[in-house]
Amino acid sequence: MMDIIDPKEDAAAFAKMATVLRVDVFKLGDKGLALGKGKDRARLYLENRQYDGVYDLEVHSEREFMHHRNSGLNQVLCKIAHDKDKVVVFDVGAILGAAGRQRALLLGRMQQNVRLCRKYKVTMSLATFAKTPYQMRREEEIIVIGQLLGMTAAEAKQATQTIGRRLKSIKQQSL
Repeated sequence: MMDIIDPKEDAAAFAKMATVLRVDVFKLGDKGLALGKGKDRARLYLENRQYDGVYDLEVHSEREFMHHRNSGLNQVLCKIAHDKDKVVVFDVGAILGAAGRQRALLLGRMQQNVRLCRKYKVTMSLATFAKTPYQMRREEEIIVIGQLLGMTAAEAKQATQTIGRRLKSIKQQSL
């Protein structure tokens, strides 16, 4: 499994924790994989060739709509993501870091995005975006959280391996 991290501490501590958890890590911002952040510029990230995907669509403070959630993803963005072979990454660390009403909102928004991604056949991925080594999780835990979001067991397992496969294909294309 390949996990995306956003380190604020020593890289050696992350490497040590990764070996304990049997996880490969990819530092956010390293070369090879470019991800856009946020729902405000999601269409730009999905249409641009420089980006491989988008994350943090659900994390915002805007209000919900009357008949559906304001999840940051819609059918137009899903169609673009599918046509351009982009990845929608779900931030598992945001769920684990939130509590109460905020966690419930995030779960609902992510569940809606999972349904949209499944309907429009968009590639999904799960990552922790850990800022400290203790925020990293084992693959089994992330798979269970993916199932909580509405993914099947096979989809959740595939979502944990998407980033690793993407990096391998990018590396092979550059050779």
